[in-house]
Amino acid sequence: NNLVEYDYAFDVSEETILDAISLSYGASHPMLKGGTIISCMLESIYAHGSVFAREGAIADPSEKLRKRNFLRHLPAIELTAGIQKTYIPKQSTSYFDDGNTRSIPEMEGGRVMIQIIGGNGDESSLNSQKTDQIIVKEGIKIIADFGVSSFSSNSETNVNEFPELDIFEGSKLCTFILGTFDGCVIFHLRP
Repeated sequence: NNLVEYDYAFDVSEETILDAISLSYGASHPMLKGGTIISCMLESIYAHGSVFAREGAIADPSEKLRKRNFLRHLPAIELTAGIQKTYIPKQSTSYFDDGNTRSIPEMEGGRVMIQIIGGNGDESSLNSQKTDQIIVKEGIKIIADFGVSSFSSNSETNVNEFPELDIFEGSKLCTFILGTFDGCVIFHLRP
């Protein structure tokens, strides 16, 4: 058996930050005679933490590439990354149009934070009252926390003529949706 002992370490400093990124997506729908244009701003993108090989990490080059064997080599990691502010600019011309319905989306106060934690001590519950630190001894835990403080959509839909209900050619159904949401998704990868 030719076992290989390995080691590595990477650090991302707390000063790592990107001020802003502008994303735009556009598509035409020729068959539907419509199109889509969405513009979004991502502000204050940050990351900090460290990634390193677990103590006494050993690889066996002859072992089969199976999921369990791969997960045994997950690093020790404490990494946090996120976006503090995401929104659709008011001056943008964002819209969805499928040829029958045209919607104007608006969004403010979007945020995303992702934590990747593993190999940092004894296992404990996620929401421990004794400490704010999340302990993950085996594998790695990925926690994605996200939310939007305000989103809305103004829509106009062409309606087929229906004279019995006083709906005539050119009538439109107008809808307005307003809401907010928050969520958290947790994955735990372990051998």
